[in-house]
Order: sequence, then C-alpha cells, then structure tokens
Amino acid sequence: MSPDLIWKETPVSKWIDFVQLAVSLSGERWHFRGVLEKWRLKTSIERAAEDWKIHPKKLPNLEKQLIFEFKRACHLSARMQLPNPDDTLGWLALMQHHGTPTRLLDLTYSPFVAAYFALDALLSSPEPRPNAAVYALKITPFERPEDALPTQELKVAYEQYQQTRGGGPFRKIFLDANPPVTHAFLVNPYLLTERLAVQQGLFVIPGNVALPFEDNLSIMPDASNTQNLQKFILQPSVLSDGLQGLRRMNIHSASLFPGLDGFARGLRHSCEFLISPQKFQGTGYY
Repeated sequence: MSPDLIWKETPVSKWIDFVQLAVSLSGERWHFRGVLEKWRLKTSIERAAEDWKIHPKKLPNLEKQLIFEFKRACHLSARMQLPNPDDTLGWLALMQHHGTPTRLLDLTYSPFVAAYFALDALLSSPEPRPNAAVYALKITPFERPEDALPTQELKVAYEQYQQTRGGGPFRKIFLDANPPVTHAFLVNPYLLTERLAVQQGLFVIPGNVALPFEDNLSIMPDASNTQNLQKFILQPSVLSDGLQGLRRMNIHSASLFPGLDGFARGLRHSCEFLISPQKFQGTGYY
C-alpha cells in the first residue's frame, strides 16, 4: 500500500476566512471536494466493498456487473436521457448520479460548490458536530496522464479518448488494461448531465479499481507535494454564515439540484430563517 497522502491543512473558523482562501486560489487551476473531515477520499464502489467485506480483487468484476444491471433497468424511467450504448463513462456518470457504486469520485471546479456539500454534510451530523472539510487538488499531478501509461497501445488509446471521448478507448484504459494502470485521471463524459453542468462538476477516476483511490493518487508525480494538496477544515462555527453566504452566491439546493426535489431539500437549510426571520433582515436571505 502506498504511504498516506500528506495534505496542507488550514483550520477555518469564520466563513469570510474561507472566502478569502478560496479567492487566493483563483489564479491557479484547482479541483475541489466537500465532505466531513473524517471522510477520506474513497470512491463509492470502494466504500461498498468495505461495507460488504468484498475483497478488492473482485471489484473489476463487480463493476462490470453493476454496469450491466444498471443498463438493464434504465428503460423503466421514460424521462431519463440515456448515453450512447457504447459510452461507458457516460453510463458510469449516470450511475453515479443515481447512487450506484462506481469508481468515479466527484469533484467540482468551484470551491464554493464544494463548501456547500461540506456544510450540507455538517448540518446532517449529530451533536457534537464534527468538522467538515474542503479538499483542494491542484492540476499539476494530473497534467501528463499519458506518461503513466506503460505501453504505446494504451498511449494511443488515451489520445483517441481525449479526441472522441469514445467508449472503446475508455474501456481499453480503465476496464480492460492488464495489468491495470495505477494512476488517477481527470475525466468527464462527452454529454454532461444537468447536475454536472450546474455544479461545475468533473470526475477523478482511478486506473486500478482493485486498489484504494488514495493509492492511485499517491503514486502520481507531485501528488505527495503539499503545495498541490490542500485541505480546509471548516469548523461548526462556519455553518450558519456559510450557508447564508452561499445562498447570496446563488449556491443552494434549488440551484444545484434543479427541480422540486432540490427546492424541497433546500427548505431544510432555511429552518433557521423561517423560525427567526428578523435575525436575517437585510441579508438578502430571501
């Protein structure tokens, strides 16, 4: 197993401090993920394997079975826009969207969208509330993914994938490579889902699904450099001001999850306002 990743950690007790930190990164290319502090970077298929005590070596076969079963059931939703049958990444993105375990790890280009997901998880945590966290991954370790590919055949497949987002090259690199490529890659399907578009989302994907995601990441050049890995620790004191500040930026459930479900979900964030509206006068909360 690869050594633990070392993150440059910055504690944040005030929302304005997080805003200033996020702005300080705006001149460089970073990718963000918002979770609770205790959560490590793990894909949903990795977590499912842990829950069911499935040996990691079985994950490649499990992944193929999950894709097969998901495709079988998609016709039951008449409203669903389905990917091309050959678009494996498109199917994985749709599966991720609907909660199927996949090897994809959600990221966003926006530190504030990531902060929303971190604070949403914090709001759902029982007292005493833990810290939340926004992970920040710099583009540097991901800049030359083709260098990690061991054969000319895989390098050609990656070039084809970059040009076409085709399912064949994608499967050759991520599902069928033998031995699998231990590395992490930034990817997005050719056709974005609505949530990917509004959440400014993208995915990072491990080349070797039989190993933990962080093992795939830590083996990359420059990934062990703390200048490329930052972690902003959001203390519970950030929660109320943070959700208010994000709403002023139009970052809330109704904007990130378009439709009635998103609006209804967002009412949970509004309980403090609804019970004490005078507290928020002049804030633009509503």
